[in-house]
Amino acid sequence: MENSISAGDVKTKPIMTDALSQLKNAWEIFKKNWQQLIALNLIPIFLSIIVIILGFLLKWINFVSFKEVLAMTAVNSTNVFSVYGLNFKFVAAASLGWWQFLLMGIGFVVFIIISLLISVGQLIVLKHDGEKLSWSDLFKKSWPYMLKYFLAGLLYGILVMIGFVLLIIPGVLFAIWYGFIYLGVVFDELGVMASLKNSKELVKGHWWAVMGRLVLWGVIVLGINIIFAIILYSSKNDIINILYNLITLVVGPFSVIYYMVVYKDLKKIKNI
Repeated sequence: MENSISAGDVKTKPIMTDALSQLKNAWEIFKKNWQQLIALNLIPIFLSIIVIILGFLLKWINFVSFKEVLAMTAVNSTNVFSVYGLNFKFVAAASLGWWQFLLMGIGFVVFIIISLLISVGQLIVLKHDGEKLSWSDLFKKSWPYMLKYFLAGLLYGILVMIGFVLLIIPGVLFAIWYGFIYLGVVFDELGVMASLKNSKELVKGHWWAVMGRLVLWGVIVLGINIIFAIILYSSKNDIINILYNLITLVVGPFSVIYYMVVYKDLKKIKNI
């Protein structure tokens, strides 16, 4: 919401909507779109289940309980991996043939493509707020943005990494300045470089306000994680571990929505 307060001939610069109101707005948007957003994030879970079943049938992996993982040393835990709270261990990984590693490589590429589709798909759902797109329409509308979204993510990651390598402060600056690059690509149909410039222009003059909102949301997420971690390590229960990992089904999409709310608020203020 754009606010401009005048005192005589003096005008203060527009200010952002307060963080609490933005969180409430994000929650209202989540309630309208939660079914599609969570359904999208369930896709990798279903695919992971299929891969795990194949792994068991081919005798590539064994199940490892959370208690066993905690008891493991660094040496015997090198082949252990976790999938949404369940832990598994590769069996005789060194004896796997070339074709098995090839399958793993293909699976990794497929996983990256699906992850991109889900990330873009979430933004498409929010772009068509409340329209309840069919799966075919959702993926048709998502596909054209895939390459630009990937390049935007690559460029953003490189810039932030360079910033942190040079000094910590430039890394933080870049992370906030260019953090909206993804949204510009999808919501405003911008090219990668145009979206990069647009993101910095939106944040200009409101860097601390944006930083504060991201820190606030980070603290909330951290608090949720700490509570679940305390319960998990007290109980050492695999069911709690699964629930702990599944909170991403809500936290992940809500994070995207909250960032979008901040983005749209800045667009109103800057009239862009």
